[in-house]
Formats: sequence, C-alpha cells, structure tokens
Amino acid sequence: MNNGYLAAKGIHKEFPSGDIKLHVLRGIDLKVERGESVSIVGQSGAGKSTLLHILGALEKPTSGRVELDGCSIFDNNDRDRSCFRNRKLGFVFQFHYLLAEFSALENVSMPLRIRNMLTEEANEAASAILAGVGLADRMYHRPAQLSGGEQQRVAVARALVHEPDFVLADEPTGNLDSGNERMVIDLLFKELKKRGLGFILVTHDESLAALTARSYLLEEGRLRLLH
Repeated sequence: MNNGYLAAKGIHKEFPSGDIKLHVLRGIDLKVERGESVSIVGQSGAGKSTLLHILGALEKPTSGRVELDGCSIFDNNDRDRSCFRNRKLGFVFQFHYLLAEFSALENVSMPLRIRNMLTEEANEAASAILAGVGLADRMYHRPAQLSGGEQQRVAVARALVHEPDFVLADEPTGNLDSGNERMVIDLLFKELKKRGLGFILVTHDESLAALTARSYLLEEGRLRLLH
C-alpha cells in the first residue's frame, strides 16, 4: 500500500475586496498521511472550503505549496493538475453534483471513462462499488429518481471508484436529514477504512468532526489543533 501524504506548506490566500485584499488563509501548514482522517471546523466564511479547494488542486493559493508525496502539485499545468485530481483524489460535496441526464451507473463510471478506460470495464467497476454502497437495484435510475440519501451515496461511490489516495469532503451531509446523515457518514468511514485512504473533512458539525483522528479549528486564517 502507498503510504503517501498530502500537505499544505505556508499556504496564504487573498481575495480582492474593493480597494483592499481580504487575507483568508495566513500561513496554513497541514500534513495528512494516507490512512489518516482529519477534520477542519470553523465559522461560515472562515476559509474552510477555500483551504479544501487548494488542497484538492481546484484553486491556486496566493502563496505557499501543496505537496503530494513530495511533489508540488501547483508546479504542473492545468492539464496535469486535472490528471492528478482524477487519479489521486476523490471529492464529496454538500450537493451531490450528479449529472441529471445520466444514470447512477454512468455518473459513477465517469471518472474512469475520463481516463479512457473501456466503457465495459468502467461500468463493471461502477457496478461493483454501487452494490457495495447498497444501490445494486438503483444503478440504472437517474438522480431525480433517487432520494437525497441515495444521491449522496452515489456521490460517495463516484469519489471512490477510481481508487484515489485521498478523499476530500466539504459538508458531505449538510443537505441530508438526520437519518440519511448517519447512514452516509457510517458508509463513508467504513469505505475509507477498508481502502486505507486519507480523509480531509470540512464541516461545521463538531460531533461529526469528533469522528476523525485529528480535528482543527480554522480561525482568523490559521489552524489550531482541537484534538
């Protein structure tokens, strides 16, 4: 198994705000090893999602470095970063972002088809993981035909189907009722543990954050270890 890591080193992020710059992240250092689970909590607007997007190579920092196994991911061009995300990272967001015109099977197989895997092989892998998340009988349904909890389970399956090294989740249960929230979280942690993946969770829910091995508070642009 790859004992890799994902790390932020001296990450700063500024946004223009009128005549001034809003300094959201102020020298963030964070290292997460494969197999570790880490959560980041903080008030709305603290920069949690921004930090997650930077760690996931979705957004560039103003300064600082993000490393995967010692390699700086922002030294690469846009195409290489897209390949990096497709091969190394899985994402789960508050809203499932499933493609409405495609079935659950087609949505889950998409990361594999993007990397030019044969459709038959991609569908086989997608079918297996959908069965694993309890949706074997729903894989040909489109998102509008699925409940909220089922849609988010499809999103979890899509994040895992390409066997990433790390999963990044931004309020993954924020749009669910309490029953579906518990089911999705239990499923997600079970699958992460089974695969030995690294996990970075952004949440406002401190009880959810308590499930991770380490938890940080993001406040005034800096991280503080809570447990």
